[in-house]
Amino acid sequence: MPKLIKRVIPYLLLAVILTLFSFSGCGSYTPSTMPWTGTAPETLTQQQWQDIFKVALEYQEHLEAFHLNEMTSINTEVVGGSNPWERSLNISLVGAKNLVDEQTKMNLNISMIMEGMGQTSEDQTVIYDMYAPSDWLYISMATLNMGSYWIRVKRSGELEEFFSFNAAEQQMKTLNSTTNIEYLRTEKLNDVDCYVLSITPNNNELASWLEKQDTGFQGIDWQKVTNDTSALKDLNFTCYLAKDSYLIMSMSMNMVIELTPEQANATSADFDTTQISFNINLALSNQNESFTITLPMDAYTAKEVSSDIFLD
Repeated sequence: MPKLIKRVIPYLLLAVILTLFSFSGCGSYTPSTMPWTGTAPETLTQQQWQDIFKVALEYQEHLEAFHLNEMTSINTEVVGGSNPWERSLNISLVGAKNLVDEQTKMNLNISMIMEGMGQTSEDQTVIYDMYAPSDWLYISMATLNMGSYWIRVKRSGELEEFFSFNAAEQQMKTLNSTTNIEYLRTEKLNDVDCYVLSITPNNNELASWLEKQDTGFQGIDWQKVTNDTSALKDLNFTCYLAKDSYLIMSMSMNMVIELTPEQANATSADFDTTQISFNINLALSNQNESFTITLPMDAYTAKEVSSDIFLD
């Protein structure tokens, strides 16, 4: 397995916000308390918007099925000093999850380009097609320099942790700790009337989330960074919330962090500054519309392998 994938997979955002393998799912779920009956007006108090968003998160955690399309990019640029370098990591995920039958399918495309530190600007790309119709995970992997092939591996808690199946739980925790929600406007998204909300996450939860991302650095005290107003150059977290159903339809995050050598556990001789940019766009659809996974014919020839090829 290419080193790129071993390095990137455990830190998938998918990222970022709502991945395919996390929600418990439960039929006909009704929140314990509804903050509003019918379509909420746009002139609500901060607390009322907090209550509405809490209900939206409860609905999301109890979906029976959904489709997902997510694009994530993490760009790291180290400027000055003896070892300047730049890296661009791009992740695309298209998939669906049937939580009632515990079935999942997704296409995962990971691409990385790095310049400096002895690396060339060659594009390293790996494409996964993954199907989990039962207790087995079927994986087709293809790279730019190798053909594609199918394997199957027994699903396990360790393997799901390796593939960051719990990333959504971590993101949900961040969203549950929001410090501010601001109503921006009402807008149609795919013919659905939506509230467009600006969300400010809790710094502690944001730091915990950053610790799990692949930025090219290790050992950063993200708690100190998120509490440093000079380090957080930009943070925009936007959510589209359906007015009639309170379902989350779309989410996006743009964040720019600038680190000093000291914050990155380096010295001024290594570099002057480093800037890390995050850009995440997520769209959800077909919520609670059940489906059944059909394996591609080639998957039936998949070679059975041990999870050790991922976990060792």
